[in-house]
Amino acid sequence: MAEAPESTLRTFVAIGLPEEIIAVLTETQQRLQRAAERRGLLPRALSAIRWVAPEGMHLTLKFLGATPASQVPLIVERLQAELAPLAPFTLRLGGFHAFPSLHVPRVLFVEVDGDRAALFSCQAAVEAALRPLGYPSEERPYVPHLTLARVGERVGLVDKRLLGEVVSRAKPPPALPFAVESVHLMQSELHPTGARYTRLATVPLGRGVRQTDVQD
Repeated sequence: MAEAPESTLRTFVAIGLPEEIIAVLTETQQRLQRAAERRGLLPRALSAIRWVAPEGMHLTLKFLGATPASQVPLIVERLQAELAPLAPFTLRLGGFHAFPSLHVPRVLFVEVDGDRAALFSCQAAVEAALRPLGYPSEERPYVPHLTLARVGERVGLVDKRLLGEVVSRAKPPPALPFAVESVHLMQSELHPTGARYTRLATVPLGRGVRQTDVQD
């Protein structure tokens, strides 16, 4: 009798956001939606802008993709080893931007400021942890961002430019700080109504840092 195929998960590593940050980002989304409506974007275009649900807001460090379920404990073990020497750090909300640009936006996001050097070190540690397990490092430079919306293909060039103008003229969210004390291994399940996220494991930072090494 043939063995059943091993189950596969769709996973990524991310930093979670505190509730107050998610609340600010949600209010920011609502402001941008109202501004886009006032600016005169076509209803078809407005309906094709997919705003990220609050439960889907996070700061992605690395997307793993198809992951054997049996490999999850080893992934967590590798992350623990690489992240233990890193001290917790603080980030804060930045301004608006878009991929590939605000002139023809496909992804609207809020930039991440604060201790970016520590953030890049954390992201590099995640890459180092997972590379031996068969997850190659990203070739493109890491761009830390908090996604607000994805602009669908049905949004025409004129409406994309209008949307970019709306975002570039809007007041950015307040530069609120938030502490980063751990990272999460997450599972993403795709459904017609959108992705659903499950936290598989939490890996704390600083387990290998002496208290005297952590700066106030």
